[in-house]
Amino acid sequence: MAARGGRVDSDIVQYIFDIVTDLATADLLRTARERASLSQRELAARAHVTQATVARIESSAANPSIQTLQRLLNAAGCALRVEPFAVAEPDAVVEAYKRDVDRTLLVEQLRKSPAQRARNLVALARLADEARRATLAAMHKR
Repeated sequence: MAARGGRVDSDIVQYIFDIVTDLATADLLRTARERASLSQRELAARAHVTQATVARIESSAANPSIQTLQRLLNAAGCALRVEPFAVAEPDAVVEAYKRDVDRTLLVEQLRKSPAQRARNLVALARLADEARRATLAAMHKR
């Protein structure tokens, strides 16, 4: 990364931030706001933005700048920490599987909150259980 006067180039940081937060910003902000027991309007007033701005970010209709996200999180009593970390070498087996992954489904799942994903897994487990019971019942009728 290019550094200016010992600081990381803000354009590069923003670019990386945009990639990383494309899917997570909505949940991150909503979680911080709900933990602080704030409405969208209350958070917006504290952060000096409009309620519509908060709503657009929480619905993934807008991607805030780092500065805006920091201001919103600070207003909710939270902080944003961005730091570099070493990336592990890619696993050849995992990379082979990635070629067959439908990325639109992956993105759709990642846009859901953890609670929504958990509910979907519970529903899927119930469906699998019903299918097992139906199979066993059909086998016993033979």
